[in-house]
Amino acid sequence: MFISACEAVCSNGSSINDILTSLKNGGVPPTKKEEFAIAQNYLEIPFEEKITSVPSTVLKRLDYSYLPGLYTVEKCLENNELKSVAVIHVNNTAVRDFYEKTIRSNRLTSFNMVQGDTGFFANLVSKTFDLKGLSISLGAACSSFLSGIQVAKGLLNSFDGVLIVSSDTYTFPFLLEAFKRVKIISPTGETKPFSKDRNGFVVGEAGVSMLFTREQIVKDSPEIVSISSFSDNYHFTDPDPTGVGHNKVIKETLNDKIGLYCSHGTGTVKGDLVELESINNLLDSNIPMVALKSYFGHTMASCGGLELITSIALLEEGISLPVRGNYDTLTSRLNKQVIPKGRNVLVKTSFGFGGRCNAIAVKVKRRD
Repeated sequence: MFISACEAVCSNGSSINDILTSLKNGGVPPTKKEEFAIAQNYLEIPFEEKITSVPSTVLKRLDYSYLPGLYTVEKCLENNELKSVAVIHVNNTAVRDFYEKTIRSNRLTSFNMVQGDTGFFANLVSKTFDLKGLSISLGAACSSFLSGIQVAKGLLNSFDGVLIVSSDTYTFPFLLEAFKRVKIISPTGETKPFSKDRNGFVVGEAGVSMLFTREQIVKDSPEIVSISSFSDNYHFTDPDPTGVGHNKVIKETLNDKIGLYCSHGTGTVKGDLVELESINNLLDSNIPMVALKSYFGHTMASCGGLELITSIALLEEGISLPVRGNYDTLTSRLNKQVIPKGRNVLVKTSFGFGGRCNAIAVKVKRRD
């Protein structure tokens, strides 16, 4: 299973190359807007002017939250010649329950979430780009993208390719208020994964698209070596403190060629601690680790895809990145910026509400 095309957009840039350049230069810090009391990594891109495959009359009727994903789909499919492509829209349908558990009001329970589980966006993408395949919507909280990749693996038995797309923007206050109530939003407006004084995350916005195929149709394209998922069913928001799920999925993706570990690293007190204990128990101490939410914020359903694409690009160049802000961390892995020669496998993890645990190993062609 191979990644034959991919594209991403976030506060750090409107392409993978732009994003990587921004990160090497320190990244774009989160900002505040008058209508919100907290900082976010906002998208500030006029997508209506950049998307050309969709009629302007349709674009004007679409909620802005769909546009980052639609923009990346257009870029991702520029050279597509596959006859049948299934579409998976990964999203945060799980937050509907989260809203209702944290804020009880008539306005909330009747709120029509644009990123709901109706399959509308997946159908729109399939029809617009004439992909001639199944279109589905999948919601698995913050582990949605890696969960989608596991579903894609099975769908490739029936289709020439599978396109996974995410689109996450937060221009409404309900989710932010819910996160604040369970104290996982950073009150200081910064995401500091694995910091001694971490206090939550900043919400980020992003769109991501990745096209998967059974065979390698693009030279030197990244190959999915293994993928694992598990649910510990411990708590709605907290991870199992024993790390049973984290240990299982990381262990099932290990091999002797790992050169970089891309953490989930949200900057929350409980989540980072459990992940770090699993990493220290299972990975060699010389393997570098990146914590990309310090640059992007937490981009929700998009985080697994955005961070996977970025860390693949880093491993191709043979480099890692320090955390943004260069704060004191709980592990020296975040300070290792050179990846050992001969190591060409990346491990990326995602952990979500409800005890969802995912890990994926990807083999890349190094260019350094």
